[in-house]
Amino acid sequence: AGKAVFSHALHNRQKDIKNNCKACHNALFDMKKKIRHSMAEMERGKSCGACHNGKTAFGLGDCTKCHPVKEVLFKVKDAGDVKFSHNFHLKLYKCGDCHDKLYKAGKSRPVSMTEMESGKSCGACHDEKTAFTVKASCEKCHKM
Repeated sequence: AGKAVFSHALHNRQKDIKNNCKACHNALFDMKKKIRHSMAEMERGKSCGACHNGKTAFGLGDCTKCHPVKEVLFKVKDAGDVKFSHNFHLKLYKCGDCHDKLYKAGKSRPVSMTEMESGKSCGACHDEKTAFTVKASCEKCHKM
């Protein structure tokens, strides 16, 4: 997941914190330190997780409410570019199924077809058991 989008305006419309900056600052967020908390820390009630627990506000599992998703274009020389659709895959899986197990959030590196055929990256699911195989379905991903 990329950086979270935070809206002060949206949060200030909530009647329990409206015009009450102290509800979050510095009780949950120390303005001097500007510390970013991990998802694991938030799941334990730190920062956003203090309210986004599924009771007070929507739970942390609703990733796309804070982390925008986009289509990712991989430029592939000589084989045709590949467009990865987060929106399509999110209809079938949850963010945590791939992040951070297969992909570190915000960090990517090119992965060879040999690596995918051995179960890395897309090949972890595109193995002919879970989804079509990367070995024989080139045209499904590579647009030529």
